Amino acid sequence: MNEWRWFNQSHPQTLQIAVMLCYFRIVFGLLFFFASGPLFLLSDILLGMCAFGVANDKRVAWQGGVVVSGLVMVLSVATFLLGGGLNVVLSTMIAVALFVLFVHPESRNYQKIWFS
Repeated sequence: MNEWRWFNQSHPQTLQIAVMLCYFRIVFGLLFFFASGPLFLLSDILLGMCAFGVANDKRVAWQGGVVVSGLVMVLSVATFLLGGGLNVVLSTMIAVALFVLFVHPESRNYQKIWFS
């Protein structure tokens, strides 16, 4: 039996939404590669890997998700402040929401107790 999973319904809602947003970012990062650039594509791939690890209860994946989503948030806000279109606004909102979901107290407490 395959023990790997892409999504874990037993996680708190904050982690479930964070995992879905990570997958959302990787899909749209691949679709709009030319609009976002290689740096954002690399960060989206890393977020997808972190989402898969979080779905499988890996603490290092949660830590990576916090770091990568924080870096993406800083890059998105900087790009927004330097001037960007509608895609930059949407990307910045998703990046901020993703970081907040990863560092939410419910997510932090859950990973401290249940992740290995």
